[in-house]
Amino acid sequence: DLLPQIGNAPILAGTPRSLRALLAEMRRVSHDRDADSELKSMAKNLKSNLKAVVLDEADRLLRTEGKARDIAEVRLMRESGEAPPSSKQKRRTRKPKPQAEQLINELPIPLEKVQIVCASATVGRTLRRQLMDMLQTPSLDKTAVLVTAEGDVRTGKDVDKRKSSLVPDTLSHKYRLLPNIDKKSVNVGLSNTVAALHETMKILYPPSPALIFPGKLGVEAVQKELTSCGLKCVLGLKDVHMAKEEDVRNGSWEDTQVFVVGDQFGRGLDVQGVRYVFLLSPPSSAAGYTHLSGRTGRNGKEGTAITFTRPREAHKLAAIADALGLSFEELTATIDVEHGVSEQEAYGVISGTEGNERSRQKEGYPWSELSDSSLKRKTNAELADYLETYGMSLDSGRILKANLVAAINDLHDKG
Repeated sequence: DLLPQIGNAPILAGTPRSLRALLAEMRRVSHDRDADSELKSMAKNLKSNLKAVVLDEADRLLRTEGKARDIAEVRLMRESGEAPPSSKQKRRTRKPKPQAEQLINELPIPLEKVQIVCASATVGRTLRRQLMDMLQTPSLDKTAVLVTAEGDVRTGKDVDKRKSSLVPDTLSHKYRLLPNIDKKSVNVGLSNTVAALHETMKILYPPSPALIFPGKLGVEAVQKELTSCGLKCVLGLKDVHMAKEEDVRNGSWEDTQVFVVGDQFGRGLDVQGVRYVFLLSPPSSAAGYTHLSGRTGRNGKEGTAITFTRPREAHKLAAIADALGLSFEELTATIDVEHGVSEQEAYGVISGTEGNERSRQKEGYPWSELSDSSLKRKTNAELADYLETYGMSLDSGRILKANLVAAINDLHDKG
């Protein structure tokens, strides 16, 4: 019974699923002749007073990233001469619509009478196309009005400025390269990643509150490992209200607050005093990196985002660098034991396709662990560049993608 709980509240906040449940209850009460008159009045008021729907982090709610991957996959299949999925195949593998889209479809009033606000730091063409389909409008221009802050260069024509504006100027980007391990060695991956994280913390001065995004390693597992390393203030999402800016110039990481939070909860999170963000694996997209790294360097304050990666994942970081116009400095350090202070030294850069060459120098072939479908997501030019790194010169404009992928597999097999 949700209607009695909301009363005459002017604003309702909830997940799309819970709001859909509320609308379903409203419809049921409206059509039930035996329903309590007070409930009927609440249902009527809810319907008549509904004026706006806000989708915060709209691209996440509408699964825009997955949609973009599907579109890219079809485009690459066409480029490589493969037949894209037929309508029958699409129907067979069709995923259920996102809860947010179903919520919009189930609104009890015509769409032209309700204002729909989609908020996100990363609003792209794919999201606008989704809205066009969802709202059944004839063109992108008639789908929505884009509202940005005054002077926001993300909508300008300068590509470099658009890229650089997606992350704060006060945010520095670094990475640490870990050795490749067997994908099945989950415990080994967890222990050596957290060991590298702890080592990295000790070289960063001064110790300051940090956010840690564990990726597939899992929140609880990382919290347990950090505690075993001697950290006393390992906290989680439910504890972010306890965050505070502390004078830790004479403190240590053992006594500093670190918050381990699942990647899916990172968007929009504002934790007071956070200076460092640690990503224990590269995000799957530039948008993901933008949201997670942007938890620091906020409101004009300096921040540092450090991404841990293995050679076989370095291409992801290179793709993020390309998309956002960034350079990732490799972080190493020497510890000044006498003064208890660390000297931070950065060398090497991951910037675009250079990241693949950098990881190759470190260990083997960086793409050797990729599946054929992952290779096909890359452009012909990227595949040709990779082959050229190992002395195989091919014309990407004249060779089918399938042949480029076959050549790379051949290279790995012979290596």
